[in-house]
Parts: sequence; C-alpha cells; structure tokens
Amino acid sequence: MKNKGKHQWIEKGYEAISEVGFTHVNIEFLARALNKNKSSFYYYFGDWDGFEEELLAHHYISGQVFAAEADSCKRIIPDMINLFLSNKNHIFFHKQLRIHRQKPKFKACFEAAYQMFEAAIIEQWASFLNMKEQPMLAGKILTLISENFLLQITHENFTYSWLKDYLFETSTLLTDTNSKAKK
Repeated sequence: MKNKGKHQWIEKGYEAISEVGFTHVNIEFLARALNKNKSSFYYYFGDWDGFEEELLAHHYISGQVFAAEADSCKRIIPDMINLFLSNKNHIFFHKQLRIHRQKPKFKACFEAAYQMFEAAIIEQWASFLNMKEQPMLAGKILTLISENFLLQITHENFTYSWLKDYLFETSTLLTDTNSKAKK
C-alpha cells in the first residue's frame, strides 16, 4: 500500500476520535498509540490542520461506502442495524463531527455524509414509517431522529437490542401520533 505510514496515522486518528472525541486526541496521543515518532506525523501532515483535512476526506469516503451499503440493505431491521454495528467507528466519528459542528469544515463534512446516507435510505425509511406517500415528511423526521440518535448513542448502549428498541420506539411514536391525529 502506498503511504502505509500515513494511512496508519489516519486510521488510528479516526478510531481514537470515534472512541474518545476530538478534545482528547492529539499528536502525542496518536504517536504513543502507534508507537511512532511524532516527526513522521509532521512529515505526512505538516500540522494538525492538515491531519484534520485528511480525516475529513477519509470520513467522506467512508460515508460514500456507508451510503452504498445502506442502499443495498433490504430492510431497516435487521439489515440497517447490522450495517450500523459493523460501522461503529464511522457512526461515532460522525457523532464527533456533529458535536464540533461549530467548525465550518466539520459541519460541511457532517452534512455531506448525512445527505449521502439520507438519499440512500429515504425510500426504505418512508416505507418503515408507513409514509410512502409522504417522502418529504419522512425525510424531515429522519433528520430529527438522526440528530436525537447521535445525542443518545454511547459506546455502552450501541448494541443490536438498543438500536432495535430505538427504531421501534420511533415507529410507535409516529404511528400513535398519526392515529391520534386521524381521530
């Protein structure tokens, strides 16, 4: 692999940030985790800003792959849940971008990755909510649910059963609301 050393820094940074957040990760933290000299970091990235740019590019590509895999899911439950579980670092890095969205480049990357995901699943999502005739409303609900989801997930609760319960609660809430509105 070309630039194997550079790729190792990016992978470790992506993983570490998804686990402990941007505020706890720095060059020294990564150097210790990789058992590498900090000079190689500067050789590959120049500075932390250069490294962040590489991480964001990595997340965008990860978002493209994630969206393509989401598009191929047949059902929200269990397929989408399993996709989320197998892409834990992507989900938690995405959460960190959301937390630190006051940085314009983080916000732009967060929004671009989310838009790819939404486009990939909106039909399945609308069907899951029994809202095939209202895809725009289903999209708005997906945005709200996604925001809430990112606020609620932790490394401890990110399990199949928690994700399934979260989706059922969402679906039940909307079904109950629709039923009451029709009365």
